Amino acid sequence: MTDAEKRLWSKLRRVQLGARFRRQQPIGPYIVDFYCAAARLVVEVDGGQHSEMQRAYDSRRDGWLRDEGYSVLRFWNNEVLANTDGVLTEVTLALEAAGVREDADRIPLPLGEGQVEGVSSSTSMPPSVPSRPPLTPPPNPLPQGEGRSVLSRPAAAFAVRRLELTAFRSWRRARLETPARCVVLTGPNGAGKTNLLEALSLLAPGRGLRRARMADLQRRGDPATGSEANWAVSAWLDTPEGLRRVGTGRDSTGDSTGDSKGASDGDSGAAPARRILRIDGVPARGQGELSDLGAVVWLTPEMDGLFTGPAGERRRFLDRLVAGFLPRHATRLAAYEKAMRERNRLLRSPRPDPAWLDALEAAMAERGVAVAAARADFTARLAAACAGRVSAFPAPALALEGGEGPMAAEGPALEAEEALKERLRASRSADAEAGRALAGPHRVDLAVHFTASGRAGEMPAAACSTGEQKALLIALVLAAARLLAVERGAAPMLLLDEVAAHLDRHRRAALFHEIEELGAQAWMTGTDAGLFDALLGRACFVAVADGALQVARMPDGAP
Repeated sequence: MTDAEKRLWSKLRRVQLGARFRRQQPIGPYIVDFYCAAARLVVEVDGGQHSEMQRAYDSRRDGWLRDEGYSVLRFWNNEVLANTDGVLTEVTLALEAAGVREDADRIPLPLGEGQVEGVSSSTSMPPSVPSRPPLTPPPNPLPQGEGRSVLSRPAAAFAVRRLELTAFRSWRRARLETPARCVVLTGPNGAGKTNLLEALSLLAPGRGLRRARMADLQRRGDPATGSEANWAVSAWLDTPEGLRRVGTGRDSTGDSTGDSKGASDGDSGAAPARRILRIDGVPARGQGELSDLGAVVWLTPEMDGLFTGPAGERRRFLDRLVAGFLPRHATRLAAYEKAMRERNRLLRSPRPDPAWLDALEAAMAERGVAVAAARADFTARLAAACAGRVSAFPAPALALEGGEGPMAAEGPALEAEEALKERLRASRSADAEAGRALAGPHRVDLAVHFTASGRAGEMPAAACSTGEQKALLIALVLAAARLLAVERGAAPMLLLDEVAAHLDRHRRAALFHEIEELGAQAWMTGTDAGLFDALLGRACFVAVADGALQVARMPDGAP
């Protein structure tokens, strides 16, 4: 963005003028600078050197937009920079003329922000971004009470508008267009519901909800031909910055673009396939760019043993939540673990180089203390978000145990780094004998206690019943989602696999209520559609069977 565009966007974003704007919004054949769907208002910012050809193009463009029923405001860069208040006054008057400007906390969510039509299971897709015409938001806002909960109004959401799959797991080809709120996927076991959620989880950095290898995501070839296209996932996404496109997939050409770190198949023989990533058609520098678009939080049946399983699983759960708030956390954690592996390998050698050990331990200390501090800060905020909340779900009490978490939280970072370096240096012999580092943030554990009063110590989560453990896990995920919505200005996307199967009717209703209150798009799966009857008229119901997707029911008021 230019300086003028940045200045104006800082005043338009997050409903500051009482209406929601998007940046770089596709409308028909054009992409406009700023767009308010509720008012059908386009705001353009131009540079000072417009040629006759450019002015003619702008005139044709504005004429097309006005013929389609859009209002257009056009400002020069110097107007925005020198007279920002005057520009905002003109925008405000245009909103008021359209009859959509209200108090910021009472703005209804326009239908254009997420609801589109149609479904198909036969559309092919390249590994990058679809070349079909861009989505054009519907012209009119959906009035309060017509087909959506009032509770969904306040929060923006990171949401999928269109999802397309090629050769992904069980899916040969699939395409689904959805509203920007709850989506219920129902069908028999083995129909591919969880595979759809896994594809969605690749819209966040990392290896997805199953932590699968690249080769495992590839659909097996057609028995008749023995071959299959490389897997690919493409999505159009609602974000606080506007409609964005993401394409990711397997590239076996050896000429990888985007971030392929940790994403190769590792197969012997031929050059390994790599994962490619493109955002708005442009190769991404790394998967970390996905974090800039929005956050994804998931809950799967495999996580039901989180509280009784090894501490490593709880650390991984915690780190994924932390990375939703602090994208650099994943990079620092990876750097810490790499240095630790190299140190372990060096300690196994007959005569390890002390200078090289010093360098590796310094790297471990620097990254490790940053990791520990991020965990401690997030855990404290998550515990506060859980405490004192009146809900059908318990209020888990949280604490970090072991490792260097408390040390990093209690003193200056440099002192903590020096203390960890000294501890690592002193434990070289013990670590060499054990074959691993016996101290550091990789030893921390997330301690969770069940408590109805908000005080820790009533009952460790591991000692709770299976049902209460499930309720605790849901409570943690919902609390993290609330924090993300507040701190990032947009609710995360929720992927909830078989979440309703083991909840009683009271807790199912409470779960649906909290999701709608959050304003999040939640993708939920189940074999029994009746478990989601409370969402009839408020969610998109999709039947999954025989390698096809069929929209069974859209929310009330949707086209």
